[in-house]
Parts: sequence; structure tokens; C-alpha cells
Amino acid sequence: MKNKIVPNIVEGPQGLPMPEPVARKIEALARTLPSDFIYRRIARKSDAFQLDAGERTDVSVITTDALDRDGEVILPGGIDWSDYNRVVTFCHRYDQLPVGSNWWIRARGATAAAPQSSGGLIAKTHYPQKPADWGDAPWLPSAVLHLMQQPVPTCTGKSIGFLPLNIRSATPEERSRRPELADVPIIDRAAGIEYAVAPVPCNPEAQMQAVSKGRELGLIDDELAALLAAPTTDTAGKAGVATLNEHAYRVARSLILSGDLNESDGWSFDAADEQAILGNPADWRRYAGCFLGIDPSSDAQTASHYKYPFAKEVLGKLTLFVHALHAIRSESAAQHDGPISEAAGRLLDLLHSQGKLPRFIRPATLRQAIEREVLAMRPELRRQIHGHIRDVFCAATGRVC
Repeated sequence: MKNKIVPNIVEGPQGLPMPEPVARKIEALARTLPSDFIYRRIARKSDAFQLDAGERTDVSVITTDALDRDGEVILPGGIDWSDYNRVVTFCHRYDQLPVGSNWWIRARGATAAAPQSSGGLIAKTHYPQKPADWGDAPWLPSAVLHLMQQPVPTCTGKSIGFLPLNIRSATPEERSRRPELADVPIIDRAAGIEYAVAPVPCNPEAQMQAVSKGRELGLIDDELAALLAAPTTDTAGKAGVATLNEHAYRVARSLILSGDLNESDGWSFDAADEQAILGNPADWRRYAGCFLGIDPSSDAQTASHYKYPFAKEVLGKLTLFVHALHAIRSESAAQHDGPISEAAGRLLDLLHSQGKLPRFIRPATLRQAIEREVLAMRPELRRQIHGHIRDVFCAATGRVC
């Protein structure tokens, strides 16, 4: 957990802004879990949507057991929502007032005889009335409700935030029913922490028309229009194009821990490198594991879906390039892909903790060079700056001196 952004809002897991109690709750849950069980947010279009305008509620699917674009499956019946505080935000924007509250979450198609029957989870969301003392300013819950009431409903997506508690392979029975689950990680237990209304892109023209009509009715102003048009990402919080590829993050950690590294060579990545990873026939899951970012707007079986490569095939096996992580960290920060920059930083921290640093900044070598320079100085100058140089060295290398 990092510094506060606004009162009571901190940078939680993966650099995601959230209330401090929520961040602390996730940290407490994660304490006993493997380090690659990281907090996730998944946004999806709702394929089943019911609106009650008079009651100001909607019932929609918030998650299913479909294969997601990170190549994983989460079993909805295994999500425990007991830690959820029932607040519904807009795009996980905790710097804005909540857009609504959750009335209930239940299995899709559940009955008294089969309460856990589920091809997904549905939730009922209530959007409160504008308070009498709010004034003339537009009210975000009413704006969202207006978008949902259009002939072509928009803003019907939902995004859940959860922490995996157990990940396993598909059982033989599951693979027989769904052959696509072979070699796919199955999240069968998770802690549900939050869900949000999310304008997942589906019909941009319809949304533009709905926003325009909302302006005419005084429901939407420039500030709300900008908020509604903001990109929705799985790891929302910073408005970049790419989202964190959690599958690739786990692959990168595995390569670091196994020592499959190139620590010294410069980094480049061309079409030949892409083809060597993809193979023939194409192995998209292997390909996906070499890119720390993904573009949600493009198809998962196209090269344009994947961003920020960090590995190549070297002598028949995947090899992580340390210089690639440095490049990703700086480039993703410049592109406002904050969660990806944070992830690259964590991977570099792991490299430091394993003692697997690029040769040009080996701590022993660097320290010896600094000490030689200091010893060559006049005694009075050496006394003045020796402590400062030591502090800078320790901060730069992350070592305790």
C-alpha cells in the first residue's frame, strides 16, 4: 500500500487507487498466499440486462465462467462476497461519489432446489435519487440510468475486483465437457472485494447519441461526459490504452526464479522474434505469456492485442531480457499505463532480491568503484560526502548498507 492520493484513498495492489480499508483488507488476505496470486479486476459486457426505471435498479451479469482474455477461468460459485461493502463505484473511481449500491448478488439461474446453479453471477444495483440540496449540477447515478434507458442501452457493463485464493488445473470431467480448458488455470476460490459500473465499449455511436440527449436534458455536463468517455480497463485507475497481462506477469516471475535470463544484451524485438515465440501452428497462450500488456479493444488471437514484450526464444526456450523490463517500466509510465509500469518495477525488485542484476550495476563492483573515487579525494571533502554517497548507493541498489 502506498501514499494517499486523496483523503482515505491510497494506491493499493498493482497501483490501483482504492479506499485505505479496502487496500488493507486485500493485503491481509494476500499475506499467506503465493506471490503470484495478485489482485485482479475484470470488466465485461453484460449479456443479460434488466432495468426497472421506476425502482432505479438494474439486474445484470457481473461475471461468468467463460475463458477470459488473460487465458484463465474464474468459477463464479467459488467467489466469497462476505468482505464486499456493497458500494458500487463508476469504473472503480473512488475519487468520485459512488454511483449506486448493491442490493444482492446471486447465482444466475439459481432456484430453491439448486441455489448454487450458475453459469455466472447476477447482481442488483440501485441508483439513488438526486438529493434535494444537490443543486443544478448533474447527478452521476441519474446520468448512468439515462444511458441504460436508451433504445440501445449503453453503460451496462460491470467490472469485478477479486483476489484469487486457489488456482488449479481443470479436472478430467471439466476437460471432457469443455476441451478448451486444457492447460487453462482455474480459479475455484476467490475473495470478491468490489464491483463497479463500467462503460465497456460496445456501441460507441449509440453512447454518443445517449450522451448528447443527456446534455439536452441537463443530466450530463462536460465533466460527466468526459468521465463517461474515459477508457475502461481491467486494472483501472490510470488512463492508459494497455492493461496488465497477469498471465504474462506470472510467466515473467517464473523465468526470473528459474534463472532463464539474459542480463547483459541490449533489447530489441522484431517480426522474427514474434514468429519464433508464436510457432506453427500458432500457440497464442505461449505468445501471450511474453507480453506484459494487452489491448482489450483488439482480438486476443492477433499480434495487435499484445504490448510490451519482455522475452524471446533463445536456444529453444523462453528467456527474459532484463533490459526489456527497464524499457517497459519507462515506456509504460510515459504512456500512462500505470499498472504495467508498477508490475515491471516489481519484477525488477524480484531480480534484485534474487541477486540477478545486470552486470553493469553489480553492487560489489559499483561500491568498489565509488570507494576508490572517495578515497582519492582530500580528507575533508571525503568526510563531507562519504555519507551522502553511501546513502545514494543504498537507495539506488535497494541494499542495506
